Amino acid sequence: MKILPILIIAFSVIALPARSVAERDLFGRVIEDRIYTDGPVEIETSDTLVVVGGDTLGVVVQDTVIARDDATPYQLRVARGVESGSGLRIQGYYADVDDAVETCWPVGGAYVFPAAAQQMEIVSTSTSDDGLPAGTGALTVEIHYLTAAWAEKTDVVTLDGTTVVTTNASDIYRINDFHVMTVGTSGSAVGDIDVRNVADTPIYARISAGFNSHQSAVYTVPISKTLYINAFAMSSGSAAGTHYVVGRMRATVNNGSWNQGVFYQFDGLLTQNGFGVNPFYIPIIFPAKTDVVVTVVSDNAASNAAAFTTIEGILK
Repeated sequence: MKILPILIIAFSVIALPARSVAERDLFGRVIEDRIYTDGPVEIETSDTLVVVGGDTLGVVVQDTVIARDDATPYQLRVARGVESGSGLRIQGYYADVDDAVETCWPVGGAYVFPAAAQQMEIVSTSTSDDGLPAGTGALTVEIHYLTAAWAEKTDVVTLDGTTVVTTNASDIYRINDFHVMTVGTSGSAVGDIDVRNVADTPIYARISAGFNSHQSAVYTVPISKTLYINAFAMSSGSAAGTHYVVGRMRATVNNGSWNQGVFYQFDGLLTQNGFGVNPFYIPIIFPAKTDVVVTVVSDNAASNAAAFTTIEGILK
């Protein structure tokens, strides 16, 4: 007689004589049923099933059936790999928000997107960020970028401290991520590490001293993909505690149509020494090639407020 354990995630309707063992979450909801049976199995379910049994030689055979799962939140199914796509967080930080509108990124001022695909240069403000010979700070960094055709690529570059090094890639059009790959004993970048135009300006990405990744609220949706935004959050504060910050999520799309170079506001938050979050129960959809930025502004020329913003979504 062959015993078949069947693992059923979330809720299901089972029609068979069986012994069932249920596990429950903190709210008492059934999150897993294990059914053991030696008879035929009839299952009516919209969940993910994993059926494990043995063949005639006793070798374990596993069969996975991936089906629609309405009981588990969509974001969790993406994280588990049941649904296609990947989670995405676009985080920005700026430590000196005053009464002029600026992009939420460590450099300050308005972010300038590259006008054309190009080779760029990388340099640190510290000699310790050196890969050859190895220093105590960042040794190598990686750029995740898009070409002029909006295709995703990466480039790994060995740093040379305060001496400028050029990227291996010569087709960088948009930078979506910039982070440390290998690091010395300090555990993080010792100086500010910039990716910039070979004419030394403008700067396109920065890893701030003491960190290993950039914190820029700037992103471009790759070709053949769509970004579904499900939340926008911001926190801000100032030493005086009397200045507010307004954060605005903006993108180059209007009524579902891409319009390069023209930014439209999609959401906004106002915080004063506090935190706010706007969840979108109907996600905001940004199609391929859309540029996304978050801008921040305060109420006074001497606010000296700090702001941290997060855009959360799913890219698929």
